[in-house]
Amino acid sequence: MRSYATYFSLACVLLVASCRPNAPPGAVSLVQPGPTEFFTHEPSDFRFPPRLADFGREAVKQYDRDGLNVSVGYNLGQSVAMTVFVYPVALAAPDNTLGVHFEACKRDVLSRHEGAAVVAEGPTTVAPGGQQRPGQHAAFTYTAPFARRQQAVRSELYLFMDGKWFIKYRVTYAVGDQPTAEPAIKAFIEDLSWPTRGSG
Repeated sequence: MRSYATYFSLACVLLVASCRPNAPPGAVSLVQPGPTEFFTHEPSDFRFPPRLADFGREAVKQYDRDGLNVSVGYNLGQSVAMTVFVYPVALAAPDNTLGVHFEACKRDVLSRHEGAAVVAEGPTTVAPGGQQRPGQHAAFTYTAPFARRQQAVRSELYLFMDGKWFIKYRVTYAVGDQPTAEPAIKAFIEDLSWPTRGSG
C-alpha cells in the first residue's frame, strides 16, 4: 500500500508539470477511468491507455463544462512527470496559430515559476504512432518542489496542432536526470498514437 507521503509527492510532481493557458481555473468533476481502462476524449478521438512506454497514468482532468479541454497525467515513477493536454484551437486570431500560441504557453511557464529561464527552444518533429508531426519545443530550468524536495528541475514544453486541436506535452524532471529522462520522453511521445483524421 502506498504511503500518504508517496501520494503527496506524486501530486506535487503533477502540479509541477501542469500548464494550461486559456483554461478556466480549477477542474470540472470527472469520473476517473479504471486502472485497466482506456480514457477516450471523444471530441478529439484521442485515447489514453493505462500505461505508455514505462509511464503509468495518473489523474484525468477536465477544464470546461463541455469536455473539450482536458489533461491526462502520467508518471515515470517519481523521476519524470508528464501531462498531455488536448484542447480546441481558438476560433479567432491572434491565439489560433501554432507560433502565437506557443509564445503564450512559454509566457505562462515563465510567469508561474519564479526564476524560470528558457534554456532551449525551436521547431521539433515527433513521430507518434510512426506519423511525423511538426511542432514547437522549449525547455526551461527553475527551482521547485519535486520528488519530495526542493531542487533544480528541467521542464519541457512541446506544442502541436492536429486539425482544430492543440496537443501540448508538459514534462518535468530533476536537472541531473536529463540523460535518462530524454529517451523516456521520446518513447512516451512516440507510443501515444494520434487519431486518424480526414479533412477535419
